Amino acid sequence: MADASGLDHLDEAVEARVHGGVQVDRDVTALALDPCFAGSQVAEAAAALGCEVRYHPGFRLSTARLDPSYRGRQYVQLAQELAPVLTPDVIGDAARSGKYDLQVLKRVWHYLARFGRDDAGTGR
Repeated sequence: MADASGLDHLDEAVEARVHGGVQVDRDVTALALDPCFAGSQVAEAAAALGCEVRYHPGFRLSTARLDPSYRGRQYVQLAQELAPVLTPDVIGDAARSGKYDLQVLKRVWHYLARFGRDDAGTGR
């Protein structure tokens, strides 16, 4: 049914609910982090949780040639304002700054999530 919706997978809702407590050292096998967090406070905090910490291949995307037809010119402009190369920590820093609407940053994240796996740089 999801494939038949015609929506971009990033526009479909994904929700998980946990009823009751979660104990990380008991209930979590591993936490996957983007490599941009290696050696950071995020990695230190993750290591203290009591589960294995793994790194996935990472999300990186050059903002120089993003295609505005995917989400819109305003999101491309914001991505370029944030950094020449988007990574999850760049978007997280922007979210915590309080300067940007979180729904707007979500659309910038969509560029990174959709096109940032091999850093082809095209945003197409």
